[in-house]
Amino acid sequence: MSVGRLLSILAAALLPVSVLVSPAQARTAVPFHAALSGCPGAITEGTLEWVGDEVVKVEGNAAKYMPFPSCTRQSGLHSVAFRAYNGGTKTAEQAFWLLSDRLDVSLELTAPQGTPIDGVTVQICEFRVGLPGSIPPSSLLCLAPVRYQSPM
Repeated sequence: MSVGRLLSILAAALLPVSVLVSPAQARTAVPFHAALSGCPGAITEGTLEWVGDEVVKVEGNAAKYMPFPSCTRQSGLHSVAFRAYNGGTKTAEQAFWLLSDRLDVSLELTAPQGTPIDGVTVQICEFRVGLPGSIPPSSLLCLAPVRYQSPM
């Protein structure tokens, strides 16, 4: 049997299987990346995978980084937030503190039934506690949210 004939048979056999998968079941991943410079800085990256209309699966990692030697880990606490939207309305949110140097991220944003997710934002914030008597005693710095649209 020739290679061409074998490929034709395989293509014909697989065609019905590909037709059975509906567009709503198809999974489409969008890469994300957000970074907040500072001492220490923080970065998160990975993929946003739309699973149907109401669920986005987030997979990746988040990490602190030290841009220069005098930077210390105790300089600030970082949080990472993922927010799902339908138009301008927030439908789901998951956030966490980055307490270690590196953290694997695996979570799902699930909107209420019948509310499709058309966009996700990723935001990193840094909370600093100043020395006693310092003005201001603490501060909060947040990266502007980075928005990713549904590929569907």
